[in-house]
Order: sequence, then structure tokens, then C-alpha cells
Amino acid sequence: MGVDYSHAHAAILLSQLPADSRLLRAEDVDFEWSQETYFLAQIEYDLRILIWQKSKDGQRGRNKPQPPTLPREERSKRRRTENFDKSLVDRVLGGLNG
Repeated sequence: MGVDYSHAHAAILLSQLPADSRLLRAEDVDFEWSQETYFLAQIEYDLRILIWQKSKDGQRGRNKPQPPTLPREERSKRRRTENFDKSLVDRVLGGLNG
């Protein structure tokens, strides 16, 4: 005897999951890091900015520290390389050489 749930019911159940649940982390890239990890990454970056501002580079506006790469940005980079169509490039470059 199975129980059928609607999509709306499943969405309501999903919205009630804690932010650190495996299902929610798998479903939404923004939950790959915990809220604490986001805060720590921001604190670490802010400290690097403060140190940089006191340096000669900071006073001249050079070599500013880069913010941490967030999970969404990292996934976007991976998808660009995973979705890369090597056969298309080979055909285009092959057409240029032929």
C-alpha cells in the first residue's frame, strides 16, 4: 500500500528540511556550505582586505585579494568544462586546417 504525494506536498516537505540536510545540499548549490562556512569565508576575506589595505600594494590599489570562490561559482566553472563539446571544436578547427 503506497502513499502518493503531490509535487506541492513534496515541495512543502523539502522546505521544512534543515539547511544541512543531504537532500537539500544535493538539490541547491547554495546549501553546499553551511551558514557558518559562508560567514567564516567572509571573515577570512575581510581580514585579507584589511591586511592588504595596510600594505604598499593596498595603498597603491594593486594586487587586491580575490574573494573566496563560492560553491555556485565553482559549479558554474565545472559545468562550463563538462559541457564543452570537443567534437565541435575538432570539426571547426579541422575545417580551418583543411
